[in-house]
Amino acid sequence: MKITSSRKDEILKRKAQYDEDMKSYEERHRKSEIALRKAEDEILNPIAQYLERKLSRYSALKFEIQVNRAYSGRTGRGARVWIRCNDRNKFDDDVALAWSYDVDFNTDGEVTRKTSSWSGLSATTEEQMTSLRQTVSAIEFLNDVDWEELVDIDMPAYEDYYDPNDKKPEYHDFTAELKEAELEDIVGTNKIIKCKNWGESCPYRGDVWLKLNKETPSMYTANIIPNYIIEYAFANKDSYRDELQKYVDGRYGEYRVRKSSVRPITPIEIREV
Repeated sequence: MKITSSRKDEILKRKAQYDEDMKSYEERHRKSEIALRKAEDEILNPIAQYLERKLSRYSALKFEIQVNRAYSGRTGRGARVWIRCNDRNKFDDDVALAWSYDVDFNTDGEVTRKTSSWSGLSATTEEQMTSLRQTVSAIEFLNDVDWEELVDIDMPAYEDYYDPNDKKPEYHDFTAELKEAELEDIVGTNKIIKCKNWGESCPYRGDVWLKLNKETPSMYTANIIPNYIIEYAFANKDSYRDELQKYVDGRYGEYRVRKSSVRPITPIEIREV
């Protein structure tokens, strides 16, 4: 049974409903995310503020501090600390070293610490020596922090903010459905449609016209007509009208074309032959 205009209307109606449902879902999801992030910030921000306050004593060093939810180790528990020192000014004349100090959890749920540096040591001026001495002091402070107490903490549970029964609307390729509806409407008729060439399996170069004779769920049986034949034939050149009829009648062969390969030219061009 062919898909009629009423069928197209039905597809458009389902698409409109899908768009509405998706917009509503995304709005609910956005509100849940904002609420969860706010709850996380209430726990994580004091950790960042504590570290910023303690590290501010090292006036020769410039710090960037991030505290986020930990995603390794224990589910629903723990904070990850990311500290960068002199990262944005590593090549300044008064900087001795750029370095990092990270705190996270391993897969066993144990607190881990890691340090690294990514600039060569500069320690020839008094400013650089001050930077280096404060670097050693800052790392000593960080090593003395009770990280287990600071970061091994309960985090807000996802299920308290996201409804597990609130499923994302099921996606449908409405564009493909509408294209198929447009094509199915001319299957078995004397109408031809202009399409883009689909590559090596197409017997002609450039754009082609298809006369769709039959269909299966995945394939069309079609007569394929080169574009220049149509242009000359419809320009009332008699010899090409005869040639066109040979293509239309299938005297040059009938082809099986995969539905996914058929891409109508936009805006769609349909002619009667």
